[in-house]
Amino acid sequence: MGDAVADFEHLRDSGLLDELVRKGALLPVFDVDSMSARQLATALPPGALLVRQLALPFVSYPYEWPFGMLQAAALLHLDLIESALDHDLMVKDASAYNIQFDGTHPVFIDLGSFERYAVGRPWRGYAQFCNLFLNPLLIDALAQFHFQPWLRSSLEGIPADVTGRMLPIRAKVRRGVFLNVVLQALLGSRFRSATPAELGVTPNVKKRSIIKNVRHLRELVSSLRVSRTLSSWTDYEDTNSYSAEARSRKSAFVDAAVASARPAVVWDIGSNQGEYAFIAARHAKTVVAIDADAGVVERLYQRARDANACVLPLVMDLRNPSPDQGWDQRERGGLASRGPADIVLALAIVHHLRLGGNVPLRLLVRWLARIGRSCVVEFVPKSDPQVRRLLAWRDDVYDDYDESGFEAALSESFAIEEKCRLPDSGRVLYSARAR
Repeated sequence: MGDAVADFEHLRDSGLLDELVRKGALLPVFDVDSMSARQLATALPPGALLVRQLALPFVSYPYEWPFGMLQAAALLHLDLIESALDHDLMVKDASAYNIQFDGTHPVFIDLGSFERYAVGRPWRGYAQFCNLFLNPLLIDALAQFHFQPWLRSSLEGIPADVTGRMLPIRAKVRRGVFLNVVLQALLGSRFRSATPAELGVTPNVKKRSIIKNVRHLRELVSSLRVSRTLSSWTDYEDTNSYSAEARSRKSAFVDAAVASARPAVVWDIGSNQGEYAFIAARHAKTVVAIDADAGVVERLYQRARDANACVLPLVMDLRNPSPDQGWDQRERGGLASRGPADIVLALAIVHHLRLGGNVPLRLLVRWLARIGRSCVVEFVPKSDPQVRRLLAWRDDVYDDYDESGFEAALSESFAIEEKCRLPDSGRVLYSARAR
């Protein structure tokens, strides 16, 4: 406890804490008021130090981030290490879970990761940085495998030996890849279980060597580019079946519904490239935009970052959303555990979940009521070209899927407040509040 308090006091007294908060790399830190301190003192060990930080409206995880967000988080972590070393501090670990996003802006949240720099001590978080940041980015950029499923199933990241087997030969001969993946896999297989004492060595790594390694990693991470794989959803905003009038009326309906509610947090599920997420962002503090297509979400991230919008883009398949997992299934909360949102936008997604995912309408609507206090939901009829495409290679056994069936299911969990029929499409929008 004493060492941790001394480490934080060094962080504060060195000026680095204020510097990082000023740059936006850390959330603001406040002293705990005396009354709260007295109330908490009995639950804390003697000598403990209390600090308070702002809470973010939504917690996300690396296995939900698009490529650009993981890259931005990696670069922030490397910048923190170099800044810390300039103040005789070090970041003791390199967990990607120590970084969160405020919109598209990465922030470091683990004040306890800062420790006083010990002369000669190596960067102990190097392997963890590679497993959770570098290696996932490499397999996405150079092997064209999306990293999200790998990180979701392996909370400790992707080790060097696995990464090496996934990368093509031409990638392995790149200097940065060879040093940080191929060589590390070889060294790991040889020395994985050996301690420095057993090897007869005493680590003595100079500070400038750590900085040099950090800068080489920054150069490598910055050079990586997301694989440009296209999908049928990449150009959906330009090729959908809405007429200009229908699209305009839909935008106006969403804008009015969100504006009247003045929500803090909106979830846009099935967001595509975020046309309606940006509309919601005019009136909400935070919009969480969720889509299963990693390429689409990457584009949304770039648009939101460039616009400095309060939109948090996440990669997630709603038919199999992020579960509660980690220790005691409480360490990383599932999607539903992080709700409910003030408003859920479920636009042009119900037919995918019902017809493509075989989710019964009533269960789908109950789920919407569990994750949102209210919703703006769109019903797309079977006559729509998108629905006909979904049904082209399957038997139409969805007798409940029509407008009256949907309204009946919706009314069981929501009170319908407004209904809008879009011209030239047969699509219907509903604004509803959970019962």
